[in-house]
Amino acid sequence: MPPSLDPETKGRCTLSTNRPLTAKTTYDLSFLGLPDDPFAKPIWDNQAQVKCKIFLWTTHKRRIFTNERRAQRGLAASARCPFCSSDEDVEHLFLRCAEVATIWHTFDLDEQQIASLPQLEGVWDIPPPGQPATPRVWRTIMLAVMWNIWKGRNNKVFNSVDEPATLVLRCCASDIDLWSHRCKNAESKQQLRNWASYLSVINS
Repeated sequence: MPPSLDPETKGRCTLSTNRPLTAKTTYDLSFLGLPDDPFAKPIWDNQAQVKCKIFLWTTHKRRIFTNERRAQRGLAASARCPFCSSDEDVEHLFLRCAEVATIWHTFDLDEQQIASLPQLEGVWDIPPPGQPATPRVWRTIMLAVMWNIWKGRNNKVFNSVDEPATLVLRCCASDIDLWSHRCKNAESKQQLRNWASYLSVINS
């Protein structure tokens, strides 16, 4: 039986005889009254693997372990970017470092358009002209870029291996082609494969 509700508690609890108290209902109740995150759909509605979606969610929440975040927690000696002398926060890692500018230029995105993470998220559903892509396909491509920038950065930090922009883009092409096999829609699958081919050709 659900607890009896007095006027002060009524409205803060939606439990009923049809929905017993469980970990899930308690978790759901914790979000009551909170606004929807407008970036939730781009994070979860794409063809990437779940681990990549979790990575994007962590980045969106600014909880990814940049050197700045690692240094604040005593996990790194310096907050510096592994590629330059600037401190490495989320914006620097994915948008401002000179190492990543060439990557974004490939998609007709420049430093003014994506000067901050919210600006980048604002173009997440807007593919560039000339290369057809549904919003879901474009989200997949953008996630592939972010994911491979992150992997390239980690290769530098932990293995002292430099990955040029051309290699990062080839890795993007490889992931996009792989993820196309997860796509059930024939048109979207072909669009992903076209993008994979395009990124492979321009960097060959």
